[in-house]
Amino acid sequence: GSIGWLSDNSGIPCISGERKSNASSYLPTIGLLALGTSAGDALTASQYTSNTTDSGGITSALTGNAGQAVLGQALGGSFKDVAQWVKERFGQTFDAVYVPPGAQVAVHITRQLNIDYAEKGRRVKYDFTLPGSDDHTGGLD
Repeated sequence: GSIGWLSDNSGIPCISGERKSNASSYLPTIGLLALGTSAGDALTASQYTSNTTDSGGITSALTGNAGQAVLGQALGGSFKDVAQWVKERFGQTFDAVYVPPGAQVAVHITRQLNIDYAEKGRRVKYDFTLPGSDDHTGGLD
């Protein structure tokens, strides 16, 4: 579940930014691959004839072109494999709001987070200068 939410410095949960999403490339890709899979399966199925027996069973026999049946299986299987790879690679669709660097946001944590902390602690904001340009801080940490 959620661990919290973001807001502007006034606590308003609406941050200005540019919406980013991979849905416009992911969904058509998956759709076209599914179409290719179905076309291959249909090509294979069109080479077979199925009949119902007197006992209610179904028999299927290759009555068309064996080469077309094999081609359909190869196409359908290939498209299915590529679709699986794309799903694993993309993981899923996402939507995000890109906020330019330097924008002020507030982080609201709504549940306890167990953190393996360093003895001197960690910072969430660094006031720093480049190393050697300030005698007092000398850079990060």
